[in-house]
Amino acid sequence: MLNPPVIMVCTHTDQCEKLDERISEYAKQFDCIIGQNTKANHKRNIHYISNTHENGEIDELKKTISKIAEDMSYFQVELPTHWIQLENALDFLTNDLKKNILSWTNILELGNKMLIKREGELLEFLNYQHNIGNIIFFNDIREYIILQPNWLVKCFRCLVCDDDPKKRNPKISSTEWKALTETGRLSDTIIDDLFQNENVLEKKQKTYVLSVMEKFDIIVKPQCVGTKGDEISKFYYIPCMIRNRSISVDDLKKEFEVDKEGITISPWFILEFTFLPFAYFNHILVSYIKEYTVCGKENEEKAIYEGKAVIFLDERKSRKLIICYSKNAISLQVWKWDQVSDDLYQNVLEKLHSKIEELENKLGPTSYTVAAKCNDGNYFKKEYRISFEERNKSYFEDRTYFCEDHVNAKFHNINDIENMWFRHVDTVCTHYWLKTIKKHISYITDAGD
Repeated sequence: MLNPPVIMVCTHTDQCEKLDERISEYAKQFDCIIGQNTKANHKRNIHYISNTHENGEIDELKKTISKIAEDMSYFQVELPTHWIQLENALDFLTNDLKKNILSWTNILELGNKMLIKREGELLEFLNYQHNIGNIIFFNDIREYIILQPNWLVKCFRCLVCDDDPKKRNPKISSTEWKALTETGRLSDTIIDDLFQNENVLEKKQKTYVLSVMEKFDIIVKPQCVGTKGDEISKFYYIPCMIRNRSISVDDLKKEFEVDKEGITISPWFILEFTFLPFAYFNHILVSYIKEYTVCGKENEEKAIYEGKAVIFLDERKSRKLIICYSKNAISLQVWKWDQVSDDLYQNVLEKLHSKIEELENKLGPTSYTVAAKCNDGNYFKKEYRISFEERNKSYFEDRTYFCEDHVNAKFHNINDIENMWFRHVDTVCTHYWLKTIKKHISYITDAGD
């Protein structure tokens, strides 16, 4: 089994007069001799056991073994012994030759020498090594295998962090630099320059690194309106660097002429999270930008802003969706120029739910509640939102609610929220209901105790 944990057992403690001093001295010697070697990473614990007295040391050793076995996702997985040779070869390239990255061609040749001749078996080996943290490898982007994770971080940092004016190449127009710092738009010229400044990669590795950054949602190439219909933008965008391009929803409505007669604006659909980092929201925003066409005329800035984006939901460009971030909340609203079926709102929720589920698998579970607000209310204000749970409360018996989130307070019909959004929550957000049920079961259990 690769990457084995090592539990060290020192015996005959009964023969040591000053046991504590001896243990301290042994630990220092171990760190001095082995501590700088990568093999020290296998050490999990050291147990000191007497050969004549039973003081519970054996039981503690058993507990340690059981605990390590439980924590190991690959415990008792049978692996070919000849994999060890290739693992040792990669270890030599990484730690002795300080190689950062290895091409797919090179790993195929290396695998052949180590008796891994089938591509399928090599992929199994590389995926295993990726899962236990020895390398970084992606099946869908297999041009290279990353041996040094820190190298990849340096590549990321070149584009995401390094906008220091002192490092800017004067040959590149100030307009391009301004587009990066204000709108997050990244031209190919700037990409080449930033990578060249740090000298972190060869030119042939550039496309691969950019693909990895796209995979992690660090950069995105949106679909945009072009001369021949929808097409992929020639520019990348870095969502986390869109710092100085903000706009209010009211101004966006004016820009897209949403307030004209005959245009329907849906109520706001809102997910209220216990905690929602801006980076988490950006993952969701990027998923929409990748899948849908971003609004904006040809050769003009696209409708991607700090904490907001506007996208087309259909090929006819008659339905738009705005996605907004506010404190611990994601808000969606549909603008439509024609009649639409119920599927539209269900599809929007399915997309949102699917992305959150995907992120939970990667980053861990989240906690949120479902709410809504009238179509001309302030999405960023928590007040006057209607939660999914309270929609059938007695104070909504006449299906209206009084909303003070306006200059002139007024009544709204709750059926608008129900028909467009809430009716689909049961079928789409199944894991939301599972969480709600578990929360209530936990409450009842605690109360019973």
